[in-house]
Amino acid sequence: RNIAVALGNAYRANPLNAHLREALVARCTHPSPLIREHVVWAMNQVVNRKDKVYALHWDGLNTDLHEVVVAGGIGDGMTAVTYQRIAKRIERVTDFIRLQQPPRSPFKTDLPETDQYHVDAVRVDTGKTLYNKHCADCHDAGGSRYRTVIPVLEVNTDRHRLDMWTMAARDRYMNYESDQGNWNFKHWQHQDGYVAVELTGLWLRGPYLHNGSVPTLKDLLKPVSERPKAYCRGSDTVDPVNGGFLTGAEGKPCDGFYFDTAAPGNGNGGHEYGVDLSDEDKAALLSYLKTL
Repeated sequence: RNIAVALGNAYRANPLNAHLREALVARCTHPSPLIREHVVWAMNQVVNRKDKVYALHWDGLNTDLHEVVVAGGIGDGMTAVTYQRIAKRIERVTDFIRLQQPPRSPFKTDLPETDQYHVDAVRVDTGKTLYNKHCADCHDAGGSRYRTVIPVLEVNTDRHRLDMWTMAARDRYMNYESDQGNWNFKHWQHQDGYVAVELTGLWLRGPYLHNGSVPTLKDLLKPVSERPKAYCRGSDTVDPVNGGFLTGAEGKPCDGFYFDTAAPGNGNGGHEYGVDLSDEDKAALLSYLKTL
């Protein structure tokens, strides 16, 4: 209990310290209910900070996780009456989203070279240096643009989602009413860009970009003109070479569905960061990204 309290106070003072977060997350499943309770309290010390606001959803349209979860419940049929019954479950869902970490990457440097998940240690180190230079400012917890909204005119990815989320849509959410009255939402906002998210669990988060329009990490490091215009989506088999999931062999039937980047909202343009790197540097960066 005392350790959790001390870690919580330290984490509140330094929320970007990965070691403190890992120490707390490791105790989220402790057999003692008392310790679990204090660990959640400790994590809440960061969530309840008023000096740091993170944008949520792909386009940063809300800054309050509780509101996001409640809105999701409403979308699935929850009413003001049922909310009173399941409020504690909503809290548990919120805690799960905040605390649950993705599975660790299978890509490792200490595996035999014949293992499909082996990555070269020198390449990974070089890739980490490239990541810190080209990616960390947006995607690392210590970066100045981490979890902020990057203007769509800068990142240049498909803006279809942004055009649907208008000020009028935002106002309707803010004033959403049920048969029991107003939900009193306060944190919906209109943005014109996409959030620079953390890359933890990147190996398992394909396909990439906010709309899943780029199948693999290797494709993401290519200019838009060289990215696949359509691909077979739906596989849950990791692509050990390119990062992401396998998209099926050319000429063979698709076991999932075809994703066409020409369809509205499916554009695969933008986020052309790293496309000018040499082939060797791209391979190194890819090796590092697969380990996240």
